[in-house]
Amino acid sequence: MRGEILSIGAEILAGEITDTNATFLAQQFITLGVELRRVTQVGDALGDIREALAAALQHAQVVVCTGGIGPTPDDLSREAVAALLREEMRVVPELETRLRTYFTGRGVEMPERNLKQAMLIPSAEAITNRSGTAPGWWVETNNAILILLPGVPHEMKTIWQEELLPRLVGLSGTYTASETIKTYGVGESTVAEKLGELWEQERPTVGTYAKRDGVQVVLRASGPNPEEVRATIAATTARVRALLGDAVWGSGGGTLTAEVGVLLGSSGLTVATIEEATGGLLAMELRATATGQFVGGVIGQGMPPVADLLVRVGPATSADGDGASMVGCDVALFAGEAAVATTRVQTPSAAALADRATFAALDLLRRHVHGSAAD
Repeated sequence: MRGEILSIGAEILAGEITDTNATFLAQQFITLGVELRRVTQVGDALGDIREALAAALQHAQVVVCTGGIGPTPDDLSREAVAALLREEMRVVPELETRLRTYFTGRGVEMPERNLKQAMLIPSAEAITNRSGTAPGWWVETNNAILILLPGVPHEMKTIWQEELLPRLVGLSGTYTASETIKTYGVGESTVAEKLGELWEQERPTVGTYAKRDGVQVVLRASGPNPEEVRATIAATTARVRALLGDAVWGSGGGTLTAEVGVLLGSSGLTVATIEEATGGLLAMELRATATGQFVGGVIGQGMPPVADLLVRVGPATSADGDGASMVGCDVALFAGEAAVATTRVQTPSAAALADRATFAALDLLRRHVHGSAAD
């Protein structure tokens, strides 16, 4: 089953907001086993919306639109659907009553312009929106499903989770699962090389992505049997972890900072910091997730608090290399008086240095607590 997403609103085209709705829906499509073919962004012009809808319905069996169903004159998604299907919009008394009750319950009179939110065309079904005034539309036309949702992210997500997901599950007859394995301290090309023959297999598919907190390996598989799909993902996940060894720090939606916090808590070790190149970023990360184990730190040269472990992020320096200005620093982890691990971090800018050095320090902590830091 093929799907498309339409994000509607002039503010998206103007770059005034980030289209997080499309990101969320794309992830949901994967879970539903719907093959996302295209994401289209379109402004508020009625003709442009109608044209985008017509194009989407030529290629997809599920089309989800966000935005353009508010009460203002530039909210024209409903009107575009009505024009495309040549159907007339009419006020539905039940929806009007619900809408007026919504405003009355808040002690205000409903502006008459909101009445358009109580309208439907004959082929549309209203989708309940308990978080706002704009109900969605569910339209079935020519063996396709067209869904209109609010552009406000929390309203859109609430409707999706409560009203649409239960209805759409099983629609494609395919179950899709994925797993993300997260690494640090190895480059994307190194990860790809270590995975070797896994790139050749058809299920699950393998992808690598360089992120702020390291390289991620993403596995995806689909099939009619959920248990078989999950088993396939689990088996390959185990192989990936074995191939990448202690470079793997976690999976799923966790963060490196949270993982270090858990490890420090279970080990009972305390940690202090001296930061020159990172300006306190490391202390902020540790304070957020390792409150009981982080005893404090200093920015710049000074005497750190007494702790089992000391992470020192050295001063930034400038040096010419390969014709480009590079900024670098040393990140060192001390146990007692002896350094048990040291790494060099270099980036083209001081800002990037601070960010990368913070994660390098967190990774050194993780490896040391695991007992896998280099001597």
